[in-house]
Amino acid sequence: MGLKDVLRAPARSVFKFFPPTQLTGAWTLVKPNFTNVIPCEPDEYDLATIYHQVVAARAQHGTLEEVPIKILRMLPWILFEYPKGQERKLGEDLVIVKEYFSWLKKRDDPRAQANLLHVLLRDYPVLAKTFDAWRTGVRMILGNSQQRRLQKTKQKVKEYGLLDSNGTYQLAERILNSEESPNVIMVNAGLEDALESGRFALEVYKEVLWKAEKALRYNERAQHHLSQVVRMSTFHDNTFKFPTARKELAEALLEPYAGGKAVPELKDDIRSFLIGLYRDPRIYKKNWIGVSDEARQVILGWLVKTTIEDFFEILDKTADDIWAYRKAFWGAYLERGAIDEAWVVLGSRAKRMASRFLKSESHGALTGSLSDQSVLLMKIGDLTIAEWSHSGKCRFWAEGRRENPNVPVLYGPSYSAVSLRAPATWEQIHHSSAKGGWQSSIRHYIKRKENINIPTNRLMP
Repeated sequence: MGLKDVLRAPARSVFKFFPPTQLTGAWTLVKPNFTNVIPCEPDEYDLATIYHQVVAARAQHGTLEEVPIKILRMLPWILFEYPKGQERKLGEDLVIVKEYFSWLKKRDDPRAQANLLHVLLRDYPVLAKTFDAWRTGVRMILGNSQQRRLQKTKQKVKEYGLLDSNGTYQLAERILNSEESPNVIMVNAGLEDALESGRFALEVYKEVLWKAEKALRYNERAQHHLSQVVRMSTFHDNTFKFPTARKELAEALLEPYAGGKAVPELKDDIRSFLIGLYRDPRIYKKNWIGVSDEARQVILGWLVKTTIEDFFEILDKTADDIWAYRKAFWGAYLERGAIDEAWVVLGSRAKRMASRFLKSESHGALTGSLSDQSVLLMKIGDLTIAEWSHSGKCRFWAEGRRENPNVPVLYGPSYSAVSLRAPATWEQIHHSSAKGGWQSSIRHYIKRKENINIPTNRLMP
């Protein structure tokens, strides 16, 4: 077909030989916007306009009948969370509930229904007295709607039970009984964008946490439950998706370990995950405010163990001659549960090695010492201890800083070697390691000061 023939041919014939590929591609992209109703929240100015028109109409006429249709379509956006600071919201007025559903029945307006469903799932006001009226009303209106643009929405609501009385429970069960990512399941249910971290999603998350806590306590698919919690907790950039559930998350994962019966193999995974979200509780205490003492004691106990293990890992890598004897000695006190707190302070060379070998990124820097030296600071009862590596002494302070300002404070970012060699209550040189020389001396000192008695044979490698 030549150019002249193309120019003379009708448009349909032209398209047969030269299909409008760009137009077809553009239609593929925009088609969902015409086949589905996508809610779009108004800006602050429009929200204020909608609110004041509705309030003014009700004040003048006592009903919603005089409110323009355009405003009624947008009414859902101001029902439950607008305006901020106002105690009683429009959505808590039963008269508005009845009048709005009466209007929806007459018009079967797809935009209004989509907006209402979106806002209900985003705000999910379970404490409002009108909550069940809104939930059951939306389910009925959607169920009876003949709008083709709402068909996919209706299918998702029905399939995932989004408007059922136990909708959050159903979705939590689906997430925990599936190998699929919770985020994929949420998107398939229509819970994306603002709804991904909305109130309905939050309630689903809390259900998942409750079930995960039980799984950890009784070892019922605990690994799978933990995996789903981790995957559901963060956005793609690893920021926490549900900051108001910070307390519930920490307690669900840690409190099962307070009794010592939970799954031990998952401790490191839980510790790494929570430290990644909340940071180290010994340093970032504000991030752990509100979390139960029981849960915080669990994570602090794990960090003591990790800190001491890190210290001996560094001693091994920096060729400390007696690291095996130190590890056996302090490991026995750790196993006994006698070490309340611990903090590693690293010399410059040891610090460079830390990122490759240590489990934790939390440690202090040591200045004014040999580069491969390190110090393990510990608290056992009222005793503060500085265990130096590489022929350094073990120093004990039996008083607090009020009585003795030389007592080291744990969890500092940096320490000078001089400050950690300051005059102490008692000091011990590491001698005769193979014969238990220094071990016997320190053992007796701790026994005398804190009444902790560990047999000598338990303190040797």
